[in-house]
Amino acid sequence: MKKPIIFASCILAVSSTFAQPSRDAIGSICGSVLDEKGVPASHVHIAAMNVSLGGHANGVPGSQTDESGQYCIRQLQVGEYILSADDRPKGYPPLWDSFFSWRTPDSVVLLTSQSPRVRLDWKIPFKAGFLRLDVPGSRTGSESSPITFRLVVRSRPQLGMTSLTISGQMEERVITFLLPPDEDVLLTVSSPGHQSWPEDGSDGMLLRLGSGATENRTIPLLKAVP
Repeated sequence: MKKPIIFASCILAVSSTFAQPSRDAIGSICGSVLDEKGVPASHVHIAAMNVSLGGHANGVPGSQTDESGQYCIRQLQVGEYILSADDRPKGYPPLWDSFFSWRTPDSVVLLTSQSPRVRLDWKIPFKAGFLRLDVPGSRTGSESSPITFRLVVRSRPQLGMTSLTISGQMEERVITFLLPPDEDVLLTVSSPGHQSWPEDGSDGMLLRLGSGATENRTIPLLKAVP
């Protein structure tokens, strides 16, 4: 059976959906994007979050880059925008996600009625690390037992926290998290009726991934002793 994969970031951050343009949407932001290596970022989803609106009321407008890294996001209202690569399968989490927000983006754009069309060429600052967690169904004790994953950035525990609870009947559960590169992250896993992991009672398993690096771990949840 093919293993399910879920990409997650800060508190299962809301995935970008295309906003419905309003009648006063007159602006556009177009330009080119380089990836973290300095080459054109082709076929990457670029999102523009309206700072004043928070970007979530009607979705986050966005555009896909072409082969040469060109993008164009149209039908935007006037206001201040933060642009970000928002493409989790490729390792690019949105920079407004608090799990990553300590990295200040240089892609801030102000659209006004006098300057409604702006060109911005910019570079994606980093690629996240990929943490793939495997929790075999045979070790959970019940196929439907919910499992909660919690990750905390050690240097900024209040802002740098993400959690995700998975439930459902799966023989194997594989979840992919995007981690801030070159940061110490603590992982804990829990499930009702099972011992918390790690079992040594520490604050969590220490992880540190480089940009674009992948780490696979199996989580051996054991039944709690009555």
